[in-house]
Amino acid sequence: MRSIKLHKLLSSVEIVPTSGLINPEITNISFNSKEVEKGTLFLGLPGLNVDGGKYWREAIENGAEAAIIGSKAKELTKTIDYKRVLVIDEPLGDLFCGQIVSEFWNRPSSKLKLIGVTGTNGKTTITFLLEYLLNKLGKKTALFGTLFNRWPGYSEVSSHTTDFADKLQKKLNAAVEADSEFAILEVSSHAIAQNRISGCEFNAAIFTNLSQDHLDYHSDMESYFQTKRRLFFPPYLSEKNGKAVLNNDDLWISKLPTHLKNRSSLVSTKKIKSEFKNEELFYVTDKNFTGNGSTCIFHTPEEKINLFVPLVGEFNLMNAIQAITILYKLNFSLKDLSRSIKSFPGTPGRMEKIDIDNNNVSALLPTIIVDYAHTPDGLKKVLKSIKKLCEGKLITVFGCGGDRDSSKRPLMGSIAEEFSDYVFITSDNPRSEDPEKIVSEILSGIKKRDQIKIEIDRFLAIKKSIEFAKKEDIVLIAGKGHEDYQILNDKIIDLDDRKIAYKFLEEKSKSG
Repeated sequence: MRSIKLHKLLSSVEIVPTSGLINPEITNISFNSKEVEKGTLFLGLPGLNVDGGKYWREAIENGAEAAIIGSKAKELTKTIDYKRVLVIDEPLGDLFCGQIVSEFWNRPSSKLKLIGVTGTNGKTTITFLLEYLLNKLGKKTALFGTLFNRWPGYSEVSSHTTDFADKLQKKLNAAVEADSEFAILEVSSHAIAQNRISGCEFNAAIFTNLSQDHLDYHSDMESYFQTKRRLFFPPYLSEKNGKAVLNNDDLWISKLPTHLKNRSSLVSTKKIKSEFKNEELFYVTDKNFTGNGSTCIFHTPEEKINLFVPLVGEFNLMNAIQAITILYKLNFSLKDLSRSIKSFPGTPGRMEKIDIDNNNVSALLPTIIVDYAHTPDGLKKVLKSIKKLCEGKLITVFGCGGDRDSSKRPLMGSIAEEFSDYVFITSDNPRSEDPEKIVSEILSGIKKRDQIKIEIDRFLAIKKSIEFAKKEDIVLIAGKGHEDYQILNDKIIDLDDRKIAYKFLEEKSKSG
């Protein structure tokens, strides 16, 4: 069990303990006053709406040995126990919080080869690819992301794409203790903005792409971009030794500083001519896309190889070559990587085909694909990829989340109309918003309504779409992917697109 005296921990981040402050043994750190126990140091993290420092007393009453809060929190409390509570001069920053937690756990990321993946779309698929490839190549690997946090001997379902620092650093330390050599971390824009990754030292990072999302949180696309780009500079990625892989097909990459591009590897799904003085160009030629995956010739600055990626669509080809490139830059052989990726089983809820067990009738049924696409760009890429493979009608089932960026709703409606033959508009996670209002905003982006069907109930929308589809058709159920729940006001109900699709596909097979 980790243990350190409070004063020594404070000194490690250059904070001088105040006179009279007790010096207990600290065995854990938490930002949540309800989760503390004996031996815990409580850090009053400033939140968007509430200053966590105001909960110092509750933390002490729940067993915390001591607390650290900022001056703003001091104003919120009438009496401070200065023997148990350290008040710093400024509101307690989450950047500092991450550093002190990292120090407490002996800076675990410095003992790992940590790869961060950020961008709007593709993060989960790339992190799964990296974990799979590293494991195939005999490397003990930890994964932290939207679906799971797992390392050798342990796995849990994630609650956040990127955990807050008190939990993240503790889990990184557990991965170190499990003898992990590599760790793969999905890095959300919220995590960067809120400094959840403070204290993390990255060996490598990937920028997948940037498109409209989270504008309910970021003021505009420029702010969103400026947040994402922070991952590629100190204190996160070393300018001297850090490896960066950038999607050169994405327009936002051109806004990155030239000196970053010149120390990065640029990746493209087409042969590229870069305006930058950079020999690190990775690209593909001779592309061919099928319902089972894609083939191409993958070119590096030193060599080339025939590559098969068992994932559908050009966007997934980009995901794959970014994953391969970062590992190639970390000295894995291209031959080993190309061989290993052939058996990649896919990522839950990402272009996941729903098959029933009865092979005798599967050829008589429509193709059902479940995907997490929940942004305009994500939906467009998925639909364009599926459209090329569809011999019949392309039927899309989708909605938009409530209490999130509403400006993308008409855009997604327009995209669904353009690339689909039929569209079932339904609910996603309405949260506190009126589902009919969300649907109305989606409809505002649609010009013609004759191929549009409205079914607010997502269960029924999936049912009706599968009943409607013929054997040569493809039904895309978009927006929720791996999620097995739906948020309706203050209720969370069980709802898994994949299970629902399987149920009605099986019923269709029995009905003949």
